[in-house]
Amino acid sequence: MTTTTPFHSQTILLVSDSAPVAQAMEQFIFNGLAMRVVARLHTFDNIEDAVCRFVPDVMIAYFMELGTERIEHIRRAAESAPHLKILVIASTMAISLVQEVFSAGAQGYLLDMPSREELLSALETMREQHIALDVRLRATVEGKRLLTIMI
Repeated sequence: MTTTTPFHSQTILLVSDSAPVAQAMEQFIFNGLAMRVVARLHTFDNIEDAVCRFVPDVMIAYFMELGTERIEHIRRAAESAPHLKILVIASTMAISLVQEVFSAGAQGYLLDMPSREELLSALETMREQHIALDVRLRATVEGKRLLTIMI
């Protein structure tokens, strides 16, 4: 019988190219929850070191700009810690980039500035070993195809 980590006891590594966004996420989204933010990173050069040092259950990556370099950071984090669940938050609706995010090792993708409920729902979905995809993307034909491929 396998046991899963209770949702409320998960540890989180926040990675963001915007320090104010990472601070706001920690303060307003996780405040009052038993989930613990173990570290906040504002540069991406040391993602592997942070993942190995803090051993988080989840990495939430907020990117102002999503591109090849950022996707490579996701890949490096996923390769350095296979147990790690990765949720990416970015503003692009380009399905090809979103698909690359999942191919790099992410289990979730939300569009820019999700509500607290959307974020917590995505984390719960990922904890249950499912793919979390923003509802606005799921509503598109390409998003439905992507979900079909990922499931």
